[in-house]
Amino acid sequence: MSFSQPAYLTLLVLIPLGVLFFLWRNLARQQALRQMGDEALVGLLIQRISPARRRLRELLWLIALASTILALARPTWGVEAETQVMQGVEVVLAIDVSLSMDAQDVAPSRLRRALLVARDLLEALTQAHVGVLIFTRQAQPILPITYDRSAAALLLDSLNSGAISQQGTSLAAAIRRALPMFDERSGAQRFLILLTDGEDHEGDVLAAAREAQSRNVRIDAVGFGTLLGGIIPIYDAQGIVVDYKKDSSGSLVETRRDDATLSALSQTAGGTYIPYEPGTSLQPLIDAINGGQQGERMGRLVVRPIERFGFFAALAILALGLEVFLPDSRPSSSRRPNYASRS
Repeated sequence: MSFSQPAYLTLLVLIPLGVLFFLWRNLARQQALRQMGDEALVGLLIQRISPARRRLRELLWLIALASTILALARPTWGVEAETQVMQGVEVVLAIDVSLSMDAQDVAPSRLRRALLVARDLLEALTQAHVGVLIFTRQAQPILPITYDRSAAALLLDSLNSGAISQQGTSLAAAIRRALPMFDERSGAQRFLILLTDGEDHEGDVLAAAREAQSRNVRIDAVGFGTLLGGIIPIYDAQGIVVDYKKDSSGSLVETRRDDATLSALSQTAGGTYIPYEPGTSLQPLIDAINGGQQGERMGRLVVRPIERFGFFAALAILALGLEVFLPDSRPSSSRRPNYASRS
């Protein structure tokens, strides 16, 4: 057993004080009776008083006091589980973790900037259930759609371009892998947000976008990088740049943001494309998502202790009730004493 308000338990010191009070009162009562005069006459006057009943009433008072204090301390034992039903739209953040996202034409790098934007979105999307997917040539969900955005934020801190070993980039794979993450039964509006530089090495992106549109999934894209492009650093195990990526002829590989691809797929799936630049505002996208049609989705499982203060409160009331209706005197006898025979 534990207590939600354990500070009230300090009041239990009143119990031994109550015992001392009752002992003192009984001694004082006996001393007062001895001072009244003839002991035989006093004994006759108090013969109907039951010491056992008086002690029982005192015990009931102590039980009521102890039970009241325990009830105030909010005792708990046992647990109950409840699955919360939460309202909100559904959002999947699809983050490109291919090597081209390590390019530093956007400081500190395209991927680092994309993760910062993802965190900003998590904080701003107050009416959303959010899931996270990462992709290169393959796509891999790393967090199912949940209302617990703090879990998503923790995952973002651990992402890097080595999260998926198979390199390359397939936007179509990311889109098709994201679609099963949505719950079509919830009735919520569904958003897929691509955080990428837009480079696509395989797959029919527009066909995947049309498939998303047919399933009422809106695709919005945020593009990272510059049109001038940048080169791709190669890091060692300590995170130090040791070289730059080269093609088969030994020339440095340059990577550029692909506005055309990202704009076309976003328009096909009913969304918008935002080319990210320093100072770019994502507020129109945030407003569109927060203003989307909400639906119900089972939230996290909440396990909470069961409060039992009602048991002790009922015990206190019962003890007080018994004390009130329990007299000190014994039940009256049907046979009265014959005083005439004593004269």
